[in-house]
Amino acid sequence: MKNPLRVALLLTPVLVLTLFQTDNQVVATDLTLKNATSQTLLSLEQQVQLAKQQQAKTDSLWQQAKAVVSDLTVQIATLQTQLKELNQAQLKLLGQIDQTKTTIYQQQVTLAKLQKQTTSAQSSQKQAQNLVTELQAQQTSLTQALAKQQALVAADQSALDQLQQADSSNQAQLTAVQTQLSTDQTKLSTLQSTVAKKNQALQQAQADLKAQTAASNKILSQISQLTQQIKALQSVLKSYQVTYQANQQKIFQIKLEINLLQQKLAVAQQQANQAEQNYLAAQKSYQQLDQQLAASHKLLTKLSPPLAKAKTSSAASSAAKTSASSAAKIKVPVERVVKTAAEKTSETSSSVQSTKQQSTQASVNHSSAAETKVPVTSHAAKSRKKHDFFASNFDKLIVALPAVAILAAFGYDFFRLR
Repeated sequence: MKNPLRVALLLTPVLVLTLFQTDNQVVATDLTLKNATSQTLLSLEQQVQLAKQQQAKTDSLWQQAKAVVSDLTVQIATLQTQLKELNQAQLKLLGQIDQTKTTIYQQQVTLAKLQKQTTSAQSSQKQAQNLVTELQAQQTSLTQALAKQQALVAADQSALDQLQQADSSNQAQLTAVQTQLSTDQTKLSTLQSTVAKKNQALQQAQADLKAQTAASNKILSQISQLTQQIKALQSVLKSYQVTYQANQQKIFQIKLEINLLQQKLAVAQQQANQAEQNYLAAQKSYQQLDQQLAASHKLLTKLSPPLAKAKTSSAASSAAKTSASSAAKIKVPVERVVKTAAEKTSETSSSVQSTKQQSTQASVNHSSAAETKVPVTSHAAKSRKKHDFFASNFDKLIVALPAVAILAAFGYDFFRLR
């Protein structure tokens, strides 16, 4: 090897071609990973859509269950309000019933007293009536006796007048007639006085009878009024009792309805809780799948070849052609260089073969991930990382290798000459 510079220039195209081959293998690996990721991405998108639909469905069911629970709760609250109002009405009715019963009892006591007073008044009235009747009978008898006595006095007076007109000398007869007249007049006066007294007693008895009759009639009127009031209160009491019984029946029905609605509410609440759990599970599944989809999108974006890579490949191709033409102008033995390049190429091919195997394994992992509905496995990601160096630094390697080769040749000559 007389001139290392020539060797370096001859070796540069071989290395560039090796780098091109490696880059092509990297691109192939990227394409394989990209295809696998795309398939997984499509599967995940379908799963995300299904999960989103399932989430919407479970949310709808949950909302319906909550609506049922809310409706049942409102119905129970309404019935409980009605029950409370009925209980208050029942308490008020019980108070009215007790008050009415008390009033009826008081009026019945008053009525009993009036009835006793009526009995006493009627007895007094009867006594007054009997007295009036007796006095009237006595008055009639006295009137008749008075009339007779008046007739006797008139007869005595007539006899005396006749004797006096006859100028009778029978003084004894005249005296006897006068005495009889005087006696009859005295009796007449006594009878007249008795009749007058009896008239006063009769008038008093009649007045007492009238008063007793008025008192008795007043008591009877009060009894009649109290009887009517008691009947009216008893009618009101019966109405209260009927209303109370009807309300009790309503209370029983409302309690029964509340019990049934509470049972339905318990079932609906369980269904709502289950619907909520289903919704949360669907939401969690959707979020997990959405995260997996985002990760797959990120990986796919990372696997997509950048635009600068095409430009770098074009520049590297031009540089390789230039280096090859320059090397063709230098005519030196290159057996050792070719042998070294072949060894390098073999090592690079081994690396490429390993890269192919890793790419194939990554594809398998992607397919498995698509079937099990998960993103690309970490093994494929690791395989991808091994080739990132060539993809990101290819343009730098193309420029740096010729310069390194030339510097190495000059360095070799420099140290050899010394």
